[in-house]
Parts: sequence; structure tokens; C-alpha cells
Amino acid sequence: MRVKPFVCSLVLIVLSVALLGCTGGGTRRRSAPTTERLGYVLNKHLISIDAEFNPETSHIIPGYTALTVALANKSMRPFRLRPDKDRWQVRDRKGRWHKGINEIQYEAQEAWDRLHPEARRLMKYPVMVPPGYTQTFEIFFKGDLNLTGFRAIRHRNEISGKTYTFTRY
Repeated sequence: MRVKPFVCSLVLIVLSVALLGCTGGGTRRRSAPTTERLGYVLNKHLISIDAEFNPETSHIIPGYTALTVALANKSMRPFRLRPDKDRWQVRDRKGRWHKGINEIQYEAQEAWDRLHPEARRLMKYPVMVPPGYTQTFEIFFKGDLNLTGFRAIRHRNEISGKTYTFTRY
């Protein structure tokens, strides 16, 4: 009895796939790390995030605490942001995470409208950081928080689908 070449090829393909599945599938692509220290450039992603808490200006919007963020884009492509979807968190010195507000103009509209137009322009959440530029803006947190000595800041970028964490230490 003679076996057809098509059947032999099919059996070999099925066995190869099964063996690869048992051994882990060959080489796996490792995702680039997304954690770094504040102010350092995150390799492979070519971005850097730094932040500063200033108690004197932190309550520019009553009922909210502001944190100044600097996002540096060291790549050759624009770093795109989604004000309506991106998420920010800060970890205070006690270890608690606090959820940030990107677009305070919708949360506290009256207080936002009272600000000088230039102040609003400087604080507004950007939609893009051009290649080679650093964009500064404010992230707001509900309540009266003391973020002096905060431990980390985390950014979930919805366009890239990545979460970047930058730690103080």
C-alpha cells in the first residue's frame, strides 16, 4: 500500500505544530520594560516622564490638587495622547495610589473659566508631544492631597496600549 505525498506532508505539518506547541513555540518576543526612574528615558519607548509637586500652586483649582508633569519624547515620531481615555495615577509617600484627572475643565468648569487664558493653555492636557520636545501640563487629583515626596507616577496610554511607570527611587 502506497501513501500519497499529500497525506505525508499533512502529517509532518501537524506533528511540527504539535511539537512546537509543547516546547514553547520557539523564540518569544519579550515586551520592552515600561518602568524607569523619574526623569530617565525609557529605552525602546524613548519617552521620559518627570513630575513635581509644588504646595504653593497645587490648589489653583479649589478642591483639587495639581501635579506638574513633564513628558519628553525622544523618538522620531510624535507621541500621541488621548485626553478622554488616558489614565494617570500617582503613588503618595504612604504607598496609596490616587487617580488623576486629565481634563479638569470639564470637572471644575467654573474655576477653569476664571483662570487666565495663558494659564489654561499651559495647564491643558496635550494631544501630542512632537519628536524631540518636552510637554509640560497639570494632572489634577480630587481632594486636598499632600504629594510631597510622592513615590511614583503611572501613565496608561490608550493609543499605544502600554502603561508606563516612573518611580522616584
